[in-house]
Amino acid sequence: MTQTAETPAPQTTALATRRSILMEVANRYGMEPQTFEQTLRETVVPKGCTREQFAAFLVVAREHDLNPLTKEIYAFPAKGGGIVPIVGVDGWIKLMNRHPQNDGIEFDEVHDDKGKLIATTAIVYRKDRTRPTRATEYLAECKRNTDPWNNQPHRMLRHRAMIQAARIAFGFAGIMDEEDFERASMIDVTPPPAPTRQQFAPAAEPAARPTEADERAADRMTERFAQTGDTRAADEGEDEKELGPATEAPEQSPPGATSANPKAMREGRDSAATPPFPPGGDLDAVRATLAGIATNDAVNAWEEAHADAIKKLATIRMKNVRQAITDRRVEINEAEAGGQ
Repeated sequence: MTQTAETPAPQTTALATRRSILMEVANRYGMEPQTFEQTLRETVVPKGCTREQFAAFLVVAREHDLNPLTKEIYAFPAKGGGIVPIVGVDGWIKLMNRHPQNDGIEFDEVHDDKGKLIATTAIVYRKDRTRPTRATEYLAECKRNTDPWNNQPHRMLRHRAMIQAARIAFGFAGIMDEEDFERASMIDVTPPPAPTRQQFAPAAEPAARPTEADERAADRMTERFAQTGDTRAADEGEDEKELGPATEAPEQSPPGATSANPKAMREGRDSAATPPFPPGGDLDAVRATLAGIATNDAVNAWEEAHADAIKKLATIRMKNVRQAITDRRVEINEAEAGGQ
């Protein structure tokens, strides 16, 4: 009878992994696993660190062979949760010194005329390269308002330049120092809010052209005004009685009479030369009337004479009439320009 080995549950496998990494790193420093874990949690690991996060921290420490007990590597709480392994200055020096191609490091400092520090350049040499690696850090960009930076700016800037040069020269990746971590934490990396339904809604279409119903409503309004002086709009089929008593109708001019020009009347002049305003502001009739006016001065006089009638038109019809007046002015200007 053939027996099949049972596959361990994922939870059991994860627990075994945590125990194995903890035992491996603890044995490296001659400590009991439980004592080692408790010591790290009380010294270099933030409170609230889960078992999984603690195991991940130990993996990084083992990968780079850094001692968390001496704070060559420690952990900071991440902004979005979890922890971030941080390599201290001693950890970076250890990484550089044990690299087989390391051939030393030099520093070059720059000061102003008053002896104030401006910048520090770290120069890293490798045995397998003919040119050194240089990294320059500027005090104005790195300095923070802390006691170490205020009291020992030269030393702090040398550390910054050394770490950046080590990254470039030896390709250290996946780890950061405390300064880089704190600067990264100051940047808001919160993802933007999810787009709303309105953001994906199609753009509003331009206003539709007037429909036949709009035109009929405008005609009814202007016709009522011409007959009764009432400027209220009337819907199709509405009962005239619902609108209440209309304004008393003005006296009607005899057929064929021209509209009076208020300005001409004030000045005592006759306005018989001004063409009449088409009843209801009919657009075709307006254009035909304007076509018979030859100068812009005459167009202006016609518009002024019938300003009240134009203002009382429905909005759509009034805009069309004003556009017809503008078009006629353009035609006159073009004709005058062509005759010169």
